[in-house]
Amino acid sequence: IGPEGKMFGTDNQGSWNPDNSLYEMTPGHFYGHYNLWFQFGTFDPVANPNTVAATGLADPTRQPSSFWDSSMYWGPAETPIYASAYEGGTRRVTLPAVYLQQNSMCNSPTDPVLIEDPHPAFKGQMFVGEHRRGGIRRVFLEKINGRFQGCVMRFTQGLSCGPNSMRWGPDGALYLGGIGGGGNWKWRNTTFGLERLKFNGNEAFEIQTLRAVTDGFILTMTKPVAAGVLGNPGNYETFPTATYPNPSYIYGAGKVDSPALTVTNAVALPDGRSVRLTVPGIVAESTVHLRLKNTVVSSTGDPLWSGEAYYTMNSLPSAFESAWAEWITEHFPGSADLTLIAPSADPEGDGTNNLGEFFGGGDPDAVDGGHDIGASGNSGTLTLESREPVTIPSPLEVRWESSGNLTDWTDVTEDVQYVGEAAADTGFVTRSYAYTAADNPEALFIRRVVEQP
Repeated sequence: IGPEGKMFGTDNQGSWNPDNSLYEMTPGHFYGHYNLWFQFGTFDPVANPNTVAATGLADPTRQPSSFWDSSMYWGPAETPIYASAYEGGTRRVTLPAVYLQQNSMCNSPTDPVLIEDPHPAFKGQMFVGEHRRGGIRRVFLEKINGRFQGCVMRFTQGLSCGPNSMRWGPDGALYLGGIGGGGNWKWRNTTFGLERLKFNGNEAFEIQTLRAVTDGFILTMTKPVAAGVLGNPGNYETFPTATYPNPSYIYGAGKVDSPALTVTNAVALPDGRSVRLTVPGIVAESTVHLRLKNTVVSSTGDPLWSGEAYYTMNSLPSAFESAWAEWITEHFPGSADLTLIAPSADPEGDGTNNLGEFFGGGDPDAVDGGHDIGASGNSGTLTLESREPVTIPSPLEVRWESSGNLTDWTDVTEDVQYVGEAAADTGFVTRSYAYTAADNPEALFIRRVVEQP
């Protein structure tokens, strides 16, 4: 179980899967496993005759002579890319949240686990075990276009066996069970292991988060870095990105390199750990390989523990999502802890959630929620002065609710009237609203609710 209580799972590179993957498992979505349908006879061309035409199967009624009988699968000329066989080619395979690059990052990814309290810098991210290459990988996730995507980084090696299963213990330690099998399906010929890892409080110097923005990324490190180092674009390397346009039954086929990218600008941000990197030319449904050079050291001289990340850019961020990444970095640099950074979170407990603070230019670290709730005035009229952006950013919407006890709230959006406005600081105005509760005499309070559909 990962962020937001969602289910996540890994898959190895193979047929119809051109790279190792971490998936957000969503009911009703299709993840590309065509082969076993045909192998075990669950394909029914009578019940769904359109599927035969869509897939171009040579003879969908017969059993394959072997697992690798390619004639049982897609015909090369008829293949609708990323189409789902069971719906006649009308439904697309769900893309992974993060590709775990074969050989360069993973070879056989195993159990994913959500990082909890014992490791505060990475709380809300995920660990993924790596069986054949050994060690653990770390994954940062963010919501773009309504779905999780993000990047994978190395976390640790040096374990006694390739981990297969990971669980948090009651002592706050991470317990790992390792296994190994025949052939090359093991790490350094190891076949078993049980290990306990516990955070000792000493933070390594490495990439903490990599957030997508409209012109590139916001990178945050675990420790402060001199502005001259962070702001030097020559300290960052990017390598040819990968796209996955042609998955097929051939093991691992379908991964294509696209043109190389370049970090053209780097602007150090005020928190001292973050930098905005301009990387022109990033396209959707690709991965971006970013590496920091060894010239990047912390302000106290710490060398990089791990300075490499592979970001899966399923969707390019919108202007709002980019602004949200900037706001999160300003107030919670490097955090993936949803109790702090989720739009619905209210970390300072002033009654205004993060989305409301973002909307009104508030400070999520200060108790300043008065701009969200108004009290009753003369003759049952409730008034509120609302600090708002001059233009409401898409896709945010504003509703109004009334209450008599600050617990039970009723939508009164249609009855709230705009009164006027006055200029505030740059980009914001103070707008006045009124609600006459003639039909709702118990209403004593009115509040603004900001939502992201």
